[in-house]
Parts: sequence; C-alpha cells; structure tokens
Amino acid sequence: MEGNMKCAVLQEIGRFTIETVPIPKYGSKDILVRVKYSAICGSDVHIFDTGFGLKEFPFIIGHEFSGEIVEKGNEVEVLEVGDRVMGLNIDFCGECWWCKNGLWDCPNIVKTGIGFYEQGAFAEFVVIKNARLNFNVYKLPNKLDDRVGSLAEPISVGVGNVDAIEVKKGDKVLVLGAGIIGLGAIAAAKAKGAEVAVINRSKTRLAKAIEMGADHAFSPLDGDPMDWIINLWGNGIYAYHYGPKEGGMADIVIEAAGVPTTFRQAFEMVRVGGKICIAGTATELATIDPNWILLKNPKIFSGLSGNFAESVRMLANKEIDGDKLISHEFNLEQIQEAFEVAKNTKESIKVILKIAE
Repeated sequence: MEGNMKCAVLQEIGRFTIETVPIPKYGSKDILVRVKYSAICGSDVHIFDTGFGLKEFPFIIGHEFSGEIVEKGNEVEVLEVGDRVMGLNIDFCGECWWCKNGLWDCPNIVKTGIGFYEQGAFAEFVVIKNARLNFNVYKLPNKLDDRVGSLAEPISVGVGNVDAIEVKKGDKVLVLGAGIIGLGAIAAAKAKGAEVAVINRSKTRLAKAIEMGADHAFSPLDGDPMDWIINLWGNGIYAYHYGPKEGGMADIVIEAAGVPTTFRQAFEMVRVGGKICIAGTATELATIDPNWILLKNPKIFSGLSGNFAESVRMLANKEIDGDKLISHEFNLEQIQEAFEVAKNTKESIKVILKIAE
C-alpha cells in the first residue's frame, strides 16, 4: 500500500510527537494491519520512562493492538484481507533449537519484537512478519469488538498462567498484584472454580479485582499481609532449620507484580508442596532464602508465555469482561496525556488508544 500514515513517535525519554510517515512495506510472508485500537502496556510505560529494551530513538512503540488485515504477502495462507485480528509482538526465527522443538524460548525474538525492534502499533498501520494463524496472529470473532480485542494479548498472560499451573475447582489461589496480568489471572482462576485472594497496595485496583471475581482483597496499607493470609487460610507451619516457622496456606501463588517484596511473599505464603507462578517482570533484584525452596518444596512455574486463543475466547464469551478493565480511552493525538495517566497505577487500570474507526 502506498501513501502515508499518522503515528506517535517516541523521540526521547518521556516525549512523544505526532508525525506523518510512509506506510510500512511488507514481505511475501507478512500482513499489513490497519490498527483500530492499541493498549498501553507496563513495558511501554517503562520504555517511556527509561528507554530500556528499545532498539533506538526515535521509535514507534506499542505492541498490544487489534485491527484489520488490509493487504498480505503472496505466501500468507489462511489469513485473508478483511480479517479482524490481534497480533503478538514477537516473531520466531524457526531455525533455532527451541523453535524446532516447538518451544517459546527462541532467543531471536529480542531482534524482532513489534514496538521494541520493529515499528510498533501506536500508528495507523503495522506489519506482522511471518504471519501464521494461531501462532502469531489470532482472528477476533464477530462478537468480540476491536476495543476489547486490543486486550487479548495482555489478558493472555494471566489466562495462560492459570492453565500452566493447572488451577482446579476448590484451589486457594493467591494473586500478588492487581495489574492487567493479575486481573486476568483472577478472572481465569474464578472461571476454574477456585477461591481467589489478591494483595495490592492500590484500593482502586483492589476494587477492580473484586469486580473481576476475587473473593478476598487486602492492601498492605491496612496491615501485615502475612497476618492477613494466615488469618484467611490458616497457618502453614513448616520445618525451618531447628524449629517450625509460620507460613501461608495458599495452594497456588501467582506473583504478578514484579517487585522484590512480592517475590519474597510468594515463597512465604505458599503452603508446603504448593505451586508458585512467577508472572511479574522484575526491574530490580530480589533476595529470597533458598531454604524456602528446599523446605517448602514448591513447584515453580514461569509465567512468561500466554494462552492467546483462550484469552480471545474468554473475552468473546464475556467470561472475562474486558470493558471493566478499560479505565481510560484516548485518541492517538492525546498519547502524551494517556501515558501520564497510565503511569498513575493507583487510579488507572488499562489505558487504550483509539487509532481508527
């Protein structure tokens, strides 16, 4: 497609400008998507504040989006012009050991990420390279609108965590952090029949967690989280060196905050023989006592990858009400204001940008 498009360019740390640039070119295995909505991710805010993980300045970031295929390469199969889709922010090389063994851990994804190393989705058009249905592109069903469809990628992480850690009916699930990953995990765990508790500092986010299905909610501003979890589910006393030590009795802990305090709490609050899923991306080192692993014997899971198909399905069927997660909506020209709002995590939940009708 020839012509120009409007986009938001991150010129330097903390400063966007609205520019007109050529519509990006695409190859024989790629699709060109007209972006309808883009959501602001926590990693976008981190790039905005620090530049960390970004290829260069100036750059077009953004990787959580929905849109419509307007053109495609001649080698693209199944996907058609007119399909409404959401796309992943990563591409897989297909050649490394991990790709050939069907794993997500391709080391080359850092060279291909949309919004990190390839032009992102805070623009009217974006290219998805090596487009493959149900791999890095997912169709949006008719009953899922573009607005909520832009949440499918971030929601997929919490949904995938619940699947990976095999939450079942009656499990006591503790979610540490009520951002978009934590809220997605709460809704998915409730759909499995679990009893769900959440700990988060922000009262606004705790209220949203209850709205998404959490049975119990607590802020560290109101007291000691360990005392609260012991009072809620009992004291999971365990052997520690030469005597017993108090601990939580959560069957499963999903760490979705990515801060040192919650990493430690995950190991303290899980019961002996329970499960821990690490889903939060850490921005600083956390110190834990190795004896927690030795003596509490938890099964530890990575929450890196998501279940995208299940995320789309749950949003479409209202098993997760995506409208409740969107706290603010702006147009592309308001992106500077939108990022300032997104940075205020005490008041915002998910901030989205409307790019096109």
